[in-house]
Amino acid sequence: MPDKMSSLAVKYRPRTFEEHVGQEPIVKALRNALRLKRISSAYLFAGPRGVGKTTTARIFAKGLNCEASDDITDRPCGECRACRDIEMGRHPDVIEIDAASNRGIDEIRAIRESVKYLPSRGRKKVYIIDEAHMLTMEAFNALLKTLEEPPEHVVFILATTDPHRIPPTILSRLQKYEFRPISPFDIIRRLQFIARQEGIEVEDRALHEIARRSEGSLRDAISMLEQVWVFSGNSVTYEDVLKFVGGIDPDVLGRLITHIRKGESFEALAILDELLTRGVSPQDFVRELGNYLNDLLRAVLEGRRSDITREHILMYMNNVLKMEEVVRWSQTPRLWVEYYITRMSLLPSTVDLTEIARKYNLTHAPPGKERKMPRQPSPPVEERKEERREDDLAILLASRIRKAPVAGTVRESRVLVEGKKLIIKTRSEALRKFLEEEKEELISAYKELALPVEEVVIEVQKSHPGLLRLIDELELRELGRGEAGGD
Repeated sequence: MPDKMSSLAVKYRPRTFEEHVGQEPIVKALRNALRLKRISSAYLFAGPRGVGKTTTARIFAKGLNCEASDDITDRPCGECRACRDIEMGRHPDVIEIDAASNRGIDEIRAIRESVKYLPSRGRKKVYIIDEAHMLTMEAFNALLKTLEEPPEHVVFILATTDPHRIPPTILSRLQKYEFRPISPFDIIRRLQFIARQEGIEVEDRALHEIARRSEGSLRDAISMLEQVWVFSGNSVTYEDVLKFVGGIDPDVLGRLITHIRKGESFEALAILDELLTRGVSPQDFVRELGNYLNDLLRAVLEGRRSDITREHILMYMNNVLKMEEVVRWSQTPRLWVEYYITRMSLLPSTVDLTEIARKYNLTHAPPGKERKMPRQPSPPVEERKEERREDDLAILLASRIRKAPVAGTVRESRVLVEGKKLIIKTRSEALRKFLEEEKEELISAYKELALPVEEVVIEVQKSHPGLLRLIDELELRELGRGEAGGD
């Protein structure tokens, strides 16, 4: 039995089927197999880490060899000598093999030789091969014949987190059980039980946060609870969990997204600077922002939030995915995080192209003919800016441009019509020069849309000089990659 010095994950590992958490269909199937004496010669337990694959294999081995019963049983006692030895990994007839470090053909040949001998103490000799996908192809080939025609006293249990790497010839000889991630409800309930047993004072919100971050792994959740408990003392609060895992309060991320939506790049960068100054790493920030946007998207799709559109969220998530890839390998991750936050705050709003075309009466014109917009009394210039949304025109104009780098630059610029001028305001001088060189492409696009303009003017938006220099440097790199990868 685990002693008082054991970690909580070991101490509270299920020892019987009744204590098992979160895998009810699999537990039911295995218990029925034991009760009906319908034991297969080989099993495959597949699933993510920390969901009970090896634990289930041990309990199944206890059911085959429990000394408190006269025969195979679906209710192993967990207390007899055989059950305790299996739990501690010292039963002579239950052999656990780590395939990550014993993956060669020689180890499998040793197994082939040992299966010939009858169990020394138990009813069945059980081989539990953990991380089975790490075996070499030669080792799998050596195991093939043994799996196909094993002795009656032998049971193989292969556990893996990556069943796709196991050859089909092996899979066809196994009974496969798919272990699913454990639900947050089951994880929270188990954590509450452990907290009561250990006398840990823990906030419900902290348990919910631990369950969310464990991603369905009960072992990870229990280990996290123990680590935060040691970190905080006798009580565990929500703030303790965030501090320990490098998390960020969702309210702070909510304020950040609000500033980004309003185009308030200075305020957004101020929040980012405060988080990084507090010790949040750029990598943790990117991960937390991605998780927050994912939760926000779920809330919008489920109708629990209506203050932001799903298109906005998807646009931000796309930038976060790019940010994650760059930050992972960059030697200056903070620079890139600041760049992408600035870029997101300068992006235009996303709208449906069909809605824009209908709004401006822009339908497809026959070849050789231009669609002319209906003549209306010309309002003052300032009213015209308000009426003709800049983000609408940016996306619509970009949709008619054939060169991908040019279309992307226009889509992320401000576009408006003043009199007979089509004005494009870019984020940086580098982008302005780039569009000047592609002016013919812009002229073709606005002619195709039949916009009532005669001139294209390209300007740089007013912004902080330091930000412009930063954006110039990074945009030039990005444009270079885009042109290299273009047609």
